[in-house]
This record gives sequence, C-alpha cells and structure tokens, in this order.
Amino acid sequence: MIPTIIEVPRNPRRVWIKAFVPTVGGWTPPSDLDVLLGLSWLPEGLFVHLVVTDDTQSEQPGTENLWQGDSVELFLGTRVGESHYVQFLIGSYHAKVVEVDHRTQGKGPLQCRVTSQTDGGPPNTYVLRAYLGWAQLGIVPKTGLELAFQAVVNDRDRDGTVRQYGLHPGGSAYNDPKKMIRLRLTQEPDHALELATEADVSRFPQTKLALVGPFGLVGTPFVIRDRSGTLATGRFTKKPHGAVGEVQLSRAWDETITCEFSKRRSPLLLENPADIRAKLLTDAKLSFSSFVFTDSRFPTPEVSERLEAALGGVALTTTFYDTNQKPVTQPTAPGRYGAVTTLKSKSGLTRTFFTTLYKSPGSHDSWQKPNFFAGRIPEELGVLPEVSKLRQGEIAEFLRERFLAHLDDDPKSAVLLAGLAECKPDEPPVARLSPDARDGRWWWGLQQKLGLAPRLRTALQLPAGYDSDKTRRWPLLLFLHGSGESGDNLDLVKVHGPWKHTKEFLIAAPQNPSGDWWRPEQVLTLVEELERTYRLDTTRLYLTGLSLGGFGTWATALLAPRRFAAIAPICGAGDPADAVRLTELPVWAFHGLKDDTVPPRHSQEMIAALQKAGAREARLTLYPDTGHDAWSATYSNAALYTWLLSHRQSSL
Repeated sequence: MIPTIIEVPRNPRRVWIKAFVPTVGGWTPPSDLDVLLGLSWLPEGLFVHLVVTDDTQSEQPGTENLWQGDSVELFLGTRVGESHYVQFLIGSYHAKVVEVDHRTQGKGPLQCRVTSQTDGGPPNTYVLRAYLGWAQLGIVPKTGLELAFQAVVNDRDRDGTVRQYGLHPGGSAYNDPKKMIRLRLTQEPDHALELATEADVSRFPQTKLALVGPFGLVGTPFVIRDRSGTLATGRFTKKPHGAVGEVQLSRAWDETITCEFSKRRSPLLLENPADIRAKLLTDAKLSFSSFVFTDSRFPTPEVSERLEAALGGVALTTTFYDTNQKPVTQPTAPGRYGAVTTLKSKSGLTRTFFTTLYKSPGSHDSWQKPNFFAGRIPEELGVLPEVSKLRQGEIAEFLRERFLAHLDDDPKSAVLLAGLAECKPDEPPVARLSPDARDGRWWWGLQQKLGLAPRLRTALQLPAGYDSDKTRRWPLLLFLHGSGESGDNLDLVKVHGPWKHTKEFLIAAPQNPSGDWWRPEQVLTLVEELERTYRLDTTRLYLTGLSLGGFGTWATALLAPRRFAAIAPICGAGDPADAVRLTELPVWAFHGLKDDTVPPRHSQEMIAALQKAGAREARLTLYPDTGHDAWSATYSNAALYTWLLSHRQSSL
C-alpha cells in the first residue's frame, strides 16, 4: 500500500488534521471524543500539537500501562519504506512520556519534550504539545523529506473500556512504517484536514463515500473534486456523531482528491486506487466451471464480473499439467491435474493462480448409489447410537446430497479426491500423507520446475568469526517464528528467538508471509539454498520454532527426519501416529503447563509416542508456572545450545 501523504509546513505555519477513526472494530466515528492534530517542523525537530475533547477524563496514575487510560501514542518511522520506527506514549493530563525505540540499529537516547494544558480551554479538553528532536532520531530534515507517521488516541470510557482512534486511512497501521501515513516536509502550509472519511470499495470503482465533520456543517453543500474534475456533489446532514455527507463515486480518483465547502477545501484521506485494485486482486478467487469433471475437455477458468469491472477488464491464460507435471492440452487419463492460470488486467496488474482439478474415472451417476456414504450422528447431538445405526440410509442420503451439491464448485473436492486416489491401502493414516499434504508437495514441485515457487524472506545472523575464518564451516540453527511475526516486516522475526543468546550458529529465520501453516517442503528448500550460499557444516543442521513455528518444526522433521541433527520444538504439536519416523532424531521439546493457546498435552503426546516407539533421545521440559510463552525461558537457557551442538548427523 502507498500511504497517504500529508504535507507538513515549516513552523510557524501548521497543518491541521481532523480525521481520526477507530483502529479496530470497523469504522464508527467517535461520538464522545473530538481530536484535532496540528503538525509543523523546524531544523531542530517535529512539533505536534494535539487538542482532545473527551466526555470522560481517566489517566493511569503511573507510566506502567499508560495506554490503558486517556493518552496519546505517536509513531514515527525514521525512513520511508523501512521497518524502523520509534514510539512515544504520552499521558493526557500530566505529560508523562514513555519512549520505545523499535529500531534495530542506531539506537540511542530519544528526545521528546511535552507540555500539557487542561486549564483555560474548553471543558473536558486537554492540550498536548510535543517536540521530537531530529538529531536523536538520526534524521536530517529538509524540504521534500518523507517520513512514516501515525498518531493514536487512547480513550478510556466510564466502563473501563479503552478504545483507540488513529489517522484514517489505515488507522490500525501504527506498528508498520510501510503502511503508516506519510509526512512530507514542505515550506508552505497545506489545507486543513477537517473531515474523517469512509470508503466502501466492495464494488470498486463504484465507491460509497461518507464524510464526517462537525455539527456546524449541517446543511452545507459540498463538492468532491480531483485533478480530472468533479467526482460528486452533496450536502451535509445531521447524524448522531456529526455532520455527514454521503455520496457515490462512479470512477476512481487521484491523489489530489478534495472536498470543497463553505469556501474551504479539505483534502480527503483515501487509499490510492492502484492499492485498492492490488488488494482486490490479492484477495480474489479463481473459479472453474467444474473442479471435478468427467469430460474429455478441461473446465474453463472464471473470475467474477465484479473483479473484472474493478480491474478494468482481464485476460486469462491457462496451462494444464498432468499428474506427472507434464504440460497437456487434453485430460486423457483420470486423476490429478493442475491448472496454472495467469491473470493480466488492463491496469497492468498480474497474478498467477494454482488450481487442482480432478478427472473422475466414472460418471457422476455412479455416485448416486444409496450406500455411497455411511455415517453415524454423534450422540452429543442428541441422537442415540442405536438410532443412527438403524437410520443409516437417511444419514447417507443427507451426506450424499450435500457432497454432490458442492462437488463441482468447491476446489477442496478436487484436492480431496486427487489425494485419496493417490493413497495406497498399506499407507498409515498420518497427516504427512493426507490429501492436503500431498497437494502441497505436488504443487511445490511444479512451482519449482516452472520457476514460480515463492521464496521466503529470511533474516540472518552470522556467527562470531564467520568473516575472519574463511575455511571454517559453521552449524546452522533454523528458527521458525510464531503466527504473530508473520507478514512482510522482516524485523518482526527478531522479536523472539535465539538471536541475542548465542553467537555459535549461523541463525536463519524465514518469515511466513501469510500466517498459515508452515510448508515443510518450502522450509527444506530454504535449507538447500543456505547450504549453497554459506559455509555450513552439513552434519550440524538444527531446527527450532515456537508456537506456529513449533508445529512447523515437528512437520518439517516428520517429512525429512534425517535432514537435521536435532530439533527443539517449543509449544507446538506434531502427529503422534507418525512418531516412529523420528526415533533416530534427537528431540528436546518445551511447553508451559498453563498454556491455553496450544495445550501442553500436544508436546506430552508426541514425546510419549516417541518414547514408546523406542526413540534414541526424546526429552520434554514443562514449565509449571508458564503459559504460552515457553520460548523466553528456553532460548535464554545456554544448556539448549550446548545440547544441540552435542549432536551431529554423522552419529545417527
């Protein structure tokens, strides 16, 4: 996303902004809170002037948990496009300040001078004036410089609920500089931002737009324009939370979009249409005329009319592959097929879709057999087991109808049938051999052949002495993070883990872009890339991970049990039915007994299954007073690294 740009003039001029909306829970303008933000700059620092009118005044007594009372948080990214930022948490009435430096380099003392005023102004109003010094932030100010910025107001209501309001759009993007509002330092003042905005882009480019301003604007006509001309006209009406203007835009807008009213002009903070199109394409689903088919021709790919209209027209190109991953033009044999579809829009956007198809060896008529399904209703639903047995015909008919109703239009049907058709009768029913797992590995192999396999962005820490000793080979510690560190901000993967606790390994931490389950085949491909790129001792490759990464550690080891010398899964879960594959792999698992996110029984069951199978070494450490965070105590324990290094693959 390209952030909205706000031009900040040089002091004594000031740009005024009045466009705060909730950071979570949908767009509901505050009815009990009024916020006015002023910004200006000098060669010495950035000046922030904030006026907040609140019907309830409640500030935390100390600096701990200051955000749980009336307060303000200022976030400033030190560079646009980078992930470094600093945070200033300011108490509302007594100018208490908590400074948090989220930079990974160049950390040093910060300078935030704040004054607070509550007397002499409107009732229930506090005024904060903050000065953020450039030098301490490592910033050299000049006209045209752009910085990432977000301001968040924490409002504690009478019932103790704390609500947060941030600059719109992207009010919730206060911990990622790449998604924050962008400030551009200028000499001349910009127009005041007086209106909060909401855009419903579900039918883009047809866009429902709501403007919210003070009650004094009720009855005032307005005109919305951009560089190309008039987009819409309307009149503010009275609503419970202020004067609201509601219009519909029939086309996309450019970054100059403004609202003119009462001889004033307010820029509107709306997302760039190019970003909206890109997001719509990212979230889009590709459909086929049928995912499970019996014809001698392949089904046809389809996109929704809404997506096609939003993108200004699209072209689809599809190549089909058989079960052996060879390109084909016709489905000659029953079984798995893969469709690689490239979508190109007239606006220049491109996306590739990967879809599993299944050709049935028989017609759908064969699935009309009355015994096609058999099942039993769980007794917990109030049906006696004896009744379920007697009424299996009705149950089977119900399940068969539901299955056939979505067989053609549900992509999971093809994945299920293709995976089951490839299963062998003597294979164990383990997760590693499930239809979903087979599908993931099949597609990963094809994507690699086509050069379309996604690469994991990876943070690295070289061991001490790596650059000085060019002949030595080093152990690898591969670290898989938890779900909270997923995304596109690579610095997040360094929030937790072994980074500051050991310098003996080359530490590599890939970032899971989506927060979905780790793909073991993708992790193993990364290991191969690291072996080609760095001087690694291939007999000392170790794997560890926490929470989601703990799941990934177990899954990756189960897929390739002889790839690593030892593993250390933390608060994760594996497949006890498949534990026999790990009997020769040293395992040390960790879990908190009070973990209610991933119950400790998952680690206990895996270690018990390993020990029952005669595992060479299977250890489990349980922290009696620890919840989900079992990683802090684990990674700070030097014994873990000593234990890992005591194992080599050559000894297996």
